[in-house]
Amino acid sequence: MTITTSSYIEQIVATFEKHLSSTDGGAKIRPEMYSLYVRQLLSAVGKSLLNLTKKNVHSEYVQKLLTVGTVSVTILCNKLRSLEYFCIFVCNILSRDTSANLQKLQKCLPFWRSSLRKKCTIEDVQRRIIDEAE
Repeated sequence: MTITTSSYIEQIVATFEKHLSSTDGGAKIRPEMYSLYVRQLLSAVGKSLLNLTKKNVHSEYVQKLLTVGTVSVTILCNKLRSLEYFCIFVCNILSRDTSANLQKLQKCLPFWRSSLRKKCTIEDVQRRIIDEAE
């Protein structure tokens, strides 16, 4: 199996989900949400680990979601965090050559989330105002 076949990618995502539910992965409460977000991101960039680059994720996923506005900024931040965990996981299991793009992507994800933090706060305040009114 090569790293571009969908069955190989699905196998990696399933292993990632199991890893997140383990002690080594932080024993996440809902690991299936992390893997769902990763599947969505992979689908947006062409369902290939080779396409999972900083440029592709930014142009094909982040910018599109911010422009269309179909997803809250908070959820986008959560999806980027899931992708960061996935990049760390995959870099540990793949060869050094294959994981170079993932390492570059992994380094920029915290900065992307940080740049969205103000919008997340505004969104949260707006949601609280609506909840208070109801």
